[in-house]
Amino acid sequence: MTRKSFILLLFLTAGFFPAVPVFSKDFKGAEYRTKEAFLYGRFEIRMKATPAEGVLSTFFTYFDGTPQDPWTSGKWNEIDIEIVGRYRNSVQFNTITPNQVNHVSSVFTSFDPAADFHTYAIEWTPTYVSWYIDGVMVRKQTASHIQTLTRAQKLMMNTWNPAYPDWVGTFSAASLPAFSWYDWIKVYSYTPGTGTTGEGNNFSFLWEDPFDSFDESRWEKGTHTWNGNNSDFITENVTFQNGYLVLSLTNPTVTGYRDTAAPSVLELTQQDTVITVRFSEWVTKTTAETKGNYVIPGLTVKSATLHPIDPSIVTLVTTMPDPAKTYNVIVQNVTDRFTTPNKMSLTNKQAVKTGGNLFPLKIDVGSLKASNGFQADRNYSFTQPFGYADGRQRAYTNAIGNTDLDSVYQTDQSAIVLYRVKVPEGKYHVTLMAAEKVHQARNQRVFDVTVESADFKESDIDLYDRVGNSKAWTHTFNNVPVADGVLDIHFSANRGETILSGLQIDYAGTLTSVEDETGNPMTPILHGNYPNPFNPNTVIRYQLPENSQVNLQVFDVTGRLIDTLADGWQAAGVYNLPFNSSGLASGVYFYRLQSGTFTAVKPMLLIK
Repeated sequence: MTRKSFILLLFLTAGFFPAVPVFSKDFKGAEYRTKEAFLYGRFEIRMKATPAEGVLSTFFTYFDGTPQDPWTSGKWNEIDIEIVGRYRNSVQFNTITPNQVNHVSSVFTSFDPAADFHTYAIEWTPTYVSWYIDGVMVRKQTASHIQTLTRAQKLMMNTWNPAYPDWVGTFSAASLPAFSWYDWIKVYSYTPGTGTTGEGNNFSFLWEDPFDSFDESRWEKGTHTWNGNNSDFITENVTFQNGYLVLSLTNPTVTGYRDTAAPSVLELTQQDTVITVRFSEWVTKTTAETKGNYVIPGLTVKSATLHPIDPSIVTLVTTMPDPAKTYNVIVQNVTDRFTTPNKMSLTNKQAVKTGGNLFPLKIDVGSLKASNGFQADRNYSFTQPFGYADGRQRAYTNAIGNTDLDSVYQTDQSAIVLYRVKVPEGKYHVTLMAAEKVHQARNQRVFDVTVESADFKESDIDLYDRVGNSKAWTHTFNNVPVADGVLDIHFSANRGETILSGLQIDYAGTLTSVEDETGNPMTPILHGNYPNPFNPNTVIRYQLPENSQVNLQVFDVTGRLIDTLADGWQAAGVYNLPFNSSGLASGVYFYRLQSGTFTAVKPMLLIK
């Protein structure tokens, strides 16, 4: 995982303090571990992760010491599969070798690891470690560090909440309880030349456990914790339910496989006629999409739609709001997905107004300062229009070739797994910018980038191999469709750390309008002004699919004409026209675009 590459990871496995007893922490996690240790082998698990942000679901091997060979950091041996609840399309892998040296990798998945069960496997031999998902090898490490994994390791699974939000996201106690599900485990010994499964048929079946019940001869339940783990492990949170092993993360009072907490509203945002609700947990589609469960005084809810990827988010479309007002949203009767659903009582929360992005959007990734027409970067959140979900900032002084944007390429977001940009439904051209400023040889930093789906993937990006050291590299993904309101850019490390220096996103057309064969819209588009609210300047953006007569005017609430920003023949293209409100009073104004038979009107708010 990316966080492992740059934090003190003296805490990341349950075995680090094997003799440390349970402390009284605010949250209670769970761990299940074998009594026996294994030197090499193939280990398969069928599991479903928790979707809770800030929580890990894991399967790993770990050397925790023996009386004859006590644990020290210099003997660290560990092989990880870790699923971070904040990601909907990512699984992370790692080997940790003596003196806690991390070799982190990750993969983009075409599925949500929390939505259903999938089979994950580790193959460990003296010369390589491989990871599999649903029978397909997705990562393999063969470098010299593999030869230092020489100690027999126990098989372990745990669920816990790390103390590092920039790695696992922002944990909320309202999301509890969180459950990680395990269906079965199969264990194979390493028998080169005589096996029946795995790479080269070099592994032989030893045993399996269907997790129907607690096998005390083979397993033990963890009762310990460590610094950096915000929970302590208790035996009550290891349970067996209908043929599954369930590891729970809970509060101290309601432990085990129990859920008495109804969903709560964590955040509400409003942009024009769209209000987005984020719940504390996944909610049921029927109750989430019942319009009567939402009341907004002063507005009418026209539709409620559960997010197709993240079922903790609901999008409400309302009648036109007054830009001068803020709105409270009353939510009730929405239920969670527990066996016996918990129904929320009436909740009243104010929506936070957010602005949209203006395209083309240029971001100086990893920099806290705007420069060269590029906006400063930021940490992504529910209320932010764009930003990195993880990683860390780095700055360099290298002169960068192949560009006059040195300052953009001199900053990076390093060890990044996910970058997010809020966009209206549509198609976008996405341009990545990066420069190798550290390595002077090939195969030191290699990573993949996937934008939205596997249809838009660039594999084995080795910046030094492609352009050399301190040279600008760009790559554009054209016509990327986004239907859920957020453009997701996924980074998967093959070797070394992922990096991103800059990002440009251009609007390329709508998903719903008629388009020509190049993907360009065939009807005009009037975007929201930015910023909004504003004082004294704002920019009105619109796009023309063909040469046409255009009229763009601004009116006050009485219909009085304030200004004419465009009136004449314009060529096809994207236009960003400034509007200056000097001399005008605070209040609501409207701008209207007319082009042929097309007319569109949008409101904007001037606050002085």
